[in-house]
Amino acid sequence: MPDLSSSGSSAFLEFGGPRKGRNYNYTEIYNKDNLGDEMKENARVWSVYLDEGENYDADMIQSFRNILDGLLIFASLFSAVVTTFVAQTSQALISDNTQIMASLMFENNQLLRAAGNITKVSEVPSAALKPGDSTYTRADVWVNGLFFPSLALSLSVALVTVMIKQWIQAYPTFVSGTAKDRALRRHFRFLGIEKWRVRSIIECLTLILHASVALFLIGLAIYVFQLSSSISWSVIFIAASTFLFYIVSSILPAIFIDCPYRVPFTLSLAQYVLAIFRWARCAFVEHFSKSTSTHSIRFVHGRSVNYSSNRIEWLSALGSKYRTAKESDAIYHNTSSFHKPNSLVNQTACDALYWVFNYSSNQFVKEIVVEAVVGMLHEWSMAQKHSPIPHATPSANNLDSHPLQHDLFPATVVFCLQMLSHAPSTITEDDPYPNPWSRLVSTITTVTGSSDGQLINSLGIHDQDLREQLQGELDAAYQASIAKNDRILSQYLVQWGCHASSSLADHTSRG
Repeated sequence: MPDLSSSGSSAFLEFGGPRKGRNYNYTEIYNKDNLGDEMKENARVWSVYLDEGENYDADMIQSFRNILDGLLIFASLFSAVVTTFVAQTSQALISDNTQIMASLMFENNQLLRAAGNITKVSEVPSAALKPGDSTYTRADVWVNGLFFPSLALSLSVALVTVMIKQWIQAYPTFVSGTAKDRALRRHFRFLGIEKWRVRSIIECLTLILHASVALFLIGLAIYVFQLSSSISWSVIFIAASTFLFYIVSSILPAIFIDCPYRVPFTLSLAQYVLAIFRWARCAFVEHFSKSTSTHSIRFVHGRSVNYSSNRIEWLSALGSKYRTAKESDAIYHNTSSFHKPNSLVNQTACDALYWVFNYSSNQFVKEIVVEAVVGMLHEWSMAQKHSPIPHATPSANNLDSHPLQHDLFPATVVFCLQMLSHAPSTITEDDPYPNPWSRLVSTITTVTGSSDGQLINSLGIHDQDLREQLQGELDAAYQASIAKNDRILSQYLVQWGCHASSSLADHTSRG
């Protein structure tokens, strides 16, 4: 568990880390919201989200611009080099009239000699080349067949790179409005980034440019071989060494976690390939080796492959005002459904909170998100009470209608249980919910109307692994409360569903 006093300095960002000389203790920067106002239009959670999103977007966009600038420069220079070779080698594909004329002249000389020697004309061999015949060789076809696609690929990369630079220019457009409105719009764009996978396109451009260079090197080796076989071996050696280094350096990061030779797209391909080999190896072991222990088979599966990718770019060609209006229509398209937890605006808010909760390692950010979740549940509860539309109480058998089916709620609950285990206890009979950790767990069991008060049932979780994780956190928090002699917290944990042993339960009741 991170130290609360120093967690502000641990808010490292995925791309560039925290800004120097900046205070990341958001509980000091922004005033605490009143109870029930944690999800209002200008609640501090949205200001925190915008700060974290600004850091992320700045480093993200700068990173992509650096990649695109490098691709554009290299593709432009490489295209110029390939164009020089294509201009030279393409001449071989045109019929050489001089060579055809020489062949015809040679046949004419043979006919004159045959006439002088009284030799039959039928015995004179005909010319090897005639007008209209092609004069290029198979090697010429191979060379140009490699050079031309190489040139086309490099020019395509340059064109698409310029297009993507225009796409990302539209992403950080400033939007006016309340903090919540700006945060939801920013996250709406971020979701579009992930959906349309422009980051994957950028990574593909790198791979396409690599393929272009590979085609050129192969064609260069064949071209030099036509001129001099001895010189061509040096070119073949350099090209083969380059290919070998490229392949090995792409595979090593998928095997060794500390290997710095990481190119995102090639790393993902290498991970997929290795996953297939591991699956094949496991199948082989299970089929042909009955004596293999369960532990060794688990070792084959043990190296997990991370296929996730938070891929980041924004694709838009709309004007800023028109775009803002369309974003508003998309987010707030049905104002009558705001009281519904599964409405688009509430789901977007949950997505935004879940993103900043997982993205940031800042302890204060997580604390403010937990407070915002409590405020969100309070708003939902009040809205449904005053709504003229009746709402059925969610049940474990009706998961689709469960208001807490978003991944935000299990993630924040796990964090709260960990905090209850490690943070000093301040719960008293007069103030049973002095911190957001216990307040969130209690609010979840209250809002969902769980008949038994069990936390896991209140969340409506069917995934067995997640249920076991939550149960383990509940039990760990209960053990910690007993160790701290915190009778009130231990009673709440028993109510929330921890598995207390009989001796510990007796200790709690005696306390």
